[in-house]
Amino acid sequence: VVHIVAKYKVSNGEWYYNFKFGDRYYWTNTRAFTDVASIVSKQTVNLNLIVNLGNYGGFNTPSPLPGAKYLISGSQVKGKVVRAVAKYKVSNGEYYYNFKYGDRYYWMNTRAFAAYGEVLMKTGYINQYAAGAPNGCEAASLYMGLRDKGRLKGYTFPSFLRTMPIATDLNPNHGFGGSPYYSRPGAFEAIFPAPLTNWAKAYGNVRNISGSSTTQIKDSLNQLHPVVAYVTIHFKKPIYQQYWWGRGTNNNHAVLVDGYRAGAYHVSDPIDGQYWINSAQFESVYNARKWALEVIS
Repeated sequence: VVHIVAKYKVSNGEWYYNFKFGDRYYWTNTRAFTDVASIVSKQTVNLNLIVNLGNYGGFNTPSPLPGAKYLISGSQVKGKVVRAVAKYKVSNGEYYYNFKYGDRYYWMNTRAFAAYGEVLMKTGYINQYAAGAPNGCEAASLYMGLRDKGRLKGYTFPSFLRTMPIATDLNPNHGFGGSPYYSRPGAFEAIFPAPLTNWAKAYGNVRNISGSSTTQIKDSLNQLHPVVAYVTIHFKKPIYQQYWWGRGTNNNHAVLVDGYRAGAYHVSDPIDGQYWINSAQFESVYNARKWALEVIS
């Protein structure tokens, strides 16, 4: 392994690296080299995982890295529940979990694992009323999700809210249908998934996953991607009303789903706080529309 300090193109079209080996510098044709993998990013996690594939080994570092040593076979830990403490991205595009098994830590490709038991992200919390935005649930939920991914540095929730697109025709399919700060007759104070996603993409990697089942939402959570879900205030039965632009939910609300466990989901609710909600209650309200956004990075 050598350290490259410069790359040169010669008039005959060939390329050469200038590299240091020992106490001297040399030039060699670039065809003689192979890139050495490196860690691109590290994310601290706290996940219960089950090893469900036995064909990936456990190493003392992500296996593509120089100096990686094979420590344990996947078949030895297949079916075991382990605790992952970090997730690494390697320059070849692969991901590895650092997990504890017994009294040692290992690195293994993330493809070897499945979620087990519980996921809970430690997202910050925003109360829309405390911020003076009684109609700002979608923006508050999105803000919490983006901040969890390290986005919106330099933005407070009020300053972020001021960038939200407002629909001049009051149609929530085109932007926010009114004002997040007050209500007025004839307006539907909400912003629907498509314009919310378009706005969010200016600040992070966000995907409109409307139509997704709750199983797909759990898949997103397993990847530590919080989900903005459209539900109802206090998770009450949806109240439908016909508006000039179409059918709407009179008690519309949005929350950030940032975890789940057996029989429950964890939500950061811009009105009611952070709490666990019974799976059946959450799913009955979410499934009425199946509107959601995945905050990826």
